[in-house]
Amino acid sequence: MKKKRLLICGLISALCFSTFASCNKKLNNPPTMTHILSTLSSRYSKPFILLEDNTKDDGTGTLTFEDTNGVQFTVYISKDTIGEFMPDYRYRTSERYIPAYYNAHPELFEPFKVNGHDFKNEDSSHNMYYHSFDEIDETVRFTCKTAYNMERICNSVSDSDISHSSAYINFVPADCSGISEHKQYSYISIPATEESHCMSEEEIQNLISEIQLDYVETLRELNDTEKLSELTYEQIMLAPLPEIHNVTLNDKVVFSTMKDYYPASNYLEGDDTGYCYTFQIKRASDPDSIFTHQSFFEEMGWEYSNDGNDISFTKGDTSLVYHIKRSITTDYNGNLKYEFEAVPELNGETCYYIENCRTSNNTWNGKDFDFQFTLNEKAFREIFGVEFEFDQVNGTGKIVKYGN
Repeated sequence: MKKKRLLICGLISALCFSTFASCNKKLNNPPTMTHILSTLSSRYSKPFILLEDNTKDDGTGTLTFEDTNGVQFTVYISKDTIGEFMPDYRYRTSERYIPAYYNAHPELFEPFKVNGHDFKNEDSSHNMYYHSFDEIDETVRFTCKTAYNMERICNSVSDSDISHSSAYINFVPADCSGISEHKQYSYISIPATEESHCMSEEEIQNLISEIQLDYVETLRELNDTEKLSELTYEQIMLAPLPEIHNVTLNDKVVFSTMKDYYPASNYLEGDDTGYCYTFQIKRASDPDSIFTHQSFFEEMGWEYSNDGNDISFTKGDTSLVYHIKRSITTDYNGNLKYEFEAVPELNGETCYYIENCRTSNNTWNGKDFDFQFTLNEKAFREIFGVEFEFDQVNGTGKIVKYGN
């Protein structure tokens, strides 16, 4: 009986080991040398020889090959693990012949230099330079057309378990000295395979827009006010400043910082972009609360009042009222908590394009309740009659009109 028990335990142990082993399996095999050479020969219609084998016992590592003209390149074999507990693993293989081929043949890029275009092969990179915003459109179209007319060196890469790397042409601003060498530029892939297609007009236009945006952002990054001042309003507004500082009224600073505004989904019709300013009222439910910008509104002819329940701005028949609602909730520990919500109403109707405020306080009277509200350009314009003018080069602004 004891022997039977030992036999059964042994079978169970073997079964468990077999089960666990099946959960740590090899999903494919590393490629053989014959398979790699066959794939390369078929892909590029030429023979290759192995120069150096740096693979490990598990098949991962690198292989260095050379074509008949001496162009050397690397094949990479890696192993991906799938899962965490006793993971499976899969081999992946990639080759870099196309970049190596183009780096070894700079003469193939001579067509990119015609008609005054500034093309350079630099440190294994192929860079097309443009010298101004206005050059981007023509430069991109010329580069895409010229690249598409290059001779294809690759037959096909589809239906293969060995992936390939492409070669690229970067679009680089020539007049942006001092930019980080690690910056990633917009680019196109050189259509080296027979399967490559010509870019559509939509794709080209999207690329042009991407590079134009990148150029303005680069000038912003470098704080190149001279180049920025040469752009048109439409061009510079591709990348508007996230903040405007020192907004003045009659040469006196009234708003230290206005920030980019993200409108609500139910915004009123009209321009819903631009900048906003957040006002703060200390002890909002106290009639003697402090409102630091009260004089600003009064100068525009608006009366400010706070009766302890509502905060109001009125001028003639127009009224903007922030009605402060209070509710009681409990926190995770069961303690009472009082929530305050300021809901803006314009002439008695809820005003969705002005940001309201929610906060919490542990006292019902709210004497320590600070309240803040946000007005964007649309609210300033339609309620208070305020028009701004922003300097997108220097990042400053001024009020050029106020009053209805």
